Amino acid sequence: MRHEDALEQVLRPARAQRRWWTAGDSALDQRLGRGASAVRVVGVLLFYGVLFSFLEDGCRPWTTSGLFVLVAMTIAFGLVGTTDDMVELRAAHHWGVPARLAVKPALVLFAVGSVVLTKFAQLVPGLMIGTPEAFSLEDEVDERSELRLARVGLLTTGAVGLGAWVLATPLDAALDGSGGAGQSAISAAVTLLVLVFAVAVENLFANMVAFPGSEGATLRRHHRLAWWIVMLTVTALFFHTLINPRGSLAQSLESTNVRVALVTVVSFLAFTLAVHLWFRRRDQHDAAMVIEAAASEPGRTPQLPPPTAVAPVQPAALPVASAAPPVVVLAPAALRSPRARRHRDPVLVVKLVVTAVAVVGLAALVTVVVLQDRRDSKRFDAGHQAYVAADCAVAIAEYDALLDDGRLIDTAGVVAQATQERAECRELLAIDLVAEADPAEALSRYADFVAQHPDAPLSASVGGRVAAMLASSNGIEAASEENCDNLDAFGVAGILQSVDVPQLRLWCADTFESVGRGADAYATALLVLQSATDSEALAAAEDIVLRNPLACSDLERLMDLSSLSDADDALAAFLQQCMSSAAADPVVLADVQIAFLAHFPARPEAAAVEGALIANYAACDHLAELRSEPAIAGRAGFLPTITLTCAQTAEFFQDYSGAVERYQWFIDNAPTDDRLVAARDGLARSLIAEAQQGVAGSLPQPVDTGGSGSSLASVVIYNDSPEELRIVMSGPESRIEVLAASATSGEYDLVGPSSCRTDVPMLELQVPSGVYDVLVEATSGGISPFTGTWTLGRGDAYASCFYVVTTFG
Repeated sequence: MRHEDALEQVLRPARAQRRWWTAGDSALDQRLGRGASAVRVVGVLLFYGVLFSFLEDGCRPWTTSGLFVLVAMTIAFGLVGTTDDMVELRAAHHWGVPARLAVKPALVLFAVGSVVLTKFAQLVPGLMIGTPEAFSLEDEVDERSELRLARVGLLTTGAVGLGAWVLATPLDAALDGSGGAGQSAISAAVTLLVLVFAVAVENLFANMVAFPGSEGATLRRHHRLAWWIVMLTVTALFFHTLINPRGSLAQSLESTNVRVALVTVVSFLAFTLAVHLWFRRRDQHDAAMVIEAAASEPGRTPQLPPPTAVAPVQPAALPVASAAPPVVVLAPAALRSPRARRHRDPVLVVKLVVTAVAVVGLAALVTVVVLQDRRDSKRFDAGHQAYVAADCAVAIAEYDALLDDGRLIDTAGVVAQATQERAECRELLAIDLVAEADPAEALSRYADFVAQHPDAPLSASVGGRVAAMLASSNGIEAASEENCDNLDAFGVAGILQSVDVPQLRLWCADTFESVGRGADAYATALLVLQSATDSEALAAAEDIVLRNPLACSDLERLMDLSSLSDADDALAAFLQQCMSSAAADPVVLADVQIAFLAHFPARPEAAAVEGALIANYAACDHLAELRSEPAIAGRAGFLPTITLTCAQTAEFFQDYSGAVERYQWFIDNAPTDDRLVAARDGLARSLIAEAQQGVAGSLPQPVDTGGSGSSLASVVIYNDSPEELRIVMSGPESRIEVLAASATSGEYDLVGPSSCRTDVPMLELQVPSGVYDVLVEATSGGISPFTGTWTLGRGDAYASCFYVVTTFG
């Protein structure tokens, strides 16, 4: 810039920075000599790297990724930003044109300030106004040399960008996503080269804007057609690669980022134009002053200062026609014309211009914020309405448009909610995609979604999505073993609609059956029978139930739930199947046999089933049921036979109470049966054995009273007690008799009578001789029984009396 000194007069920090820079630069020259130039270049490169790294979101230079960004920005922006200046400087020296590469403190301040403003305002793309270094010609040059230098600078920048693009293209094709150190290195190289290309395009665009003093301005002044061609080409490339790489022009203009960027650029151009016009007017005033001063001095040839650009250079000395030494072109106040004396303070003018531009920029910024607030609200309302309606495709599109726009401030207060709702929609749509290929995984993830977002409006739509998934051609795949185990939880969570539960349960019953979980398969299929209304589902569930072994032990419930009760042949076949499969389980087998006889008493297979049921000791637990079932109780001889068999079985297993009950039933209900004696013998044995298992007294041998007068043994028993007695004898002949209580007898205390009373009820038994087990007990059960063994001789007579003695304890 040619008005650097004037800017330093306005910007006090720039003057201070100039002093510091001059002192540091002198110290650097003294210490390093010719190496100081290299240090200056490295410093400029680092300035570029740090400044542009700062523009990156979440800049963390202390991390590996942050360090890579710093290095990439340093190389890319530093390479592009300094290469053209270095090449121009070398070309100028080669052509004998005096030039230098200087650091401009005011431009450093502009660059840092614009980057900080860009970061604060979140402008995309970012803007950096000014560069820290500047290629500067020390003397005026002819137009030909100026044009040649401009071409060198532009071609150098273009060559750097084109070279980066040419190198990046094959490297990008070599990326295959396989990972590894090699792929990582190629990826890093591609990233760096693409960044260099982008920076080159950006610098070409900035040059072709043709700010005064730039290469683009020189090209425009000398070859306007060439400038238009390059300008349009670079602008299109810049716009579509950096500002809006993914959209069309119309779409990009809808983006607030693009609008803010354009407003900022326009504001900057307006500011630049204002400063340029002011400097131009100032130069005109200075020229007028010089002419007036020269006119007042005889022999002095007036010389005009050279035309200026946006920024000033150091005050120059004006050559004169005579051989006199040059003088500084600054007129003293006494020699200035009245018009010159009325010339305003340049510092004040610059401040006024800056203030005006700031006001305009602030107004533009407020306008952008207001428009953004309205647009944000409109887009959020559209996205939220679609979100509530579970139309996530529309919601995401609206929220993307909302959130992808940059903004200074979230005045509408919608960013956080939009971000959350968009994330929920994306998560749900991702599950929808999984549902097409893996319904089992999708069902589990739907459940997780509802658990994580129980109050979200989208959770209410999960039931419909699951229903659609189950109705698809591969919906049955949702019935994985894990999902089936959580079926009840899914229902509670609300992700299953009631109409879908029976179908999913049916599929789960199949799943459980296939993995060998028969009990779960049976229970699940039963639930289908209890809840389903679809005939096909009911038939399928019934098939699963009927082929399950557990069905044979659940006949009563099955008769209510299945169609077996309406199809005799099917029921008979099922029962026969159960009898075959349950042969090793007598309890289940007894249930099936009883059911068969109850439903099919007249079928040819009934006789065989009856015989098998009698032989099945587990049937003894169902005697009451057998006696109450008319179709079974009416079978000739069946109940006495199975009852006697069960009594004998109970006696064998020492279940004497059960044996007594069953023997007694037989004696009472089959008095004419040929097996009555056997039943009585069994009852006697069982009564005595039952008493012996308990607490029974010892019964002594009866008293021998002489001969009986026959071949039989005679036993007379006297009952000297107030209790009715039962006399049970088991031996060569079994006898069970009842001896009435004595109305005249009572209980004896501690010691019984000295002799038997004969005036009490008595019982005489005539039995074959032999050894007998004997039981004497009160029928009321309140007195301890007595058991013993009696040996009765042939033709002998015996007597025994019984009384009740009470003792302590």
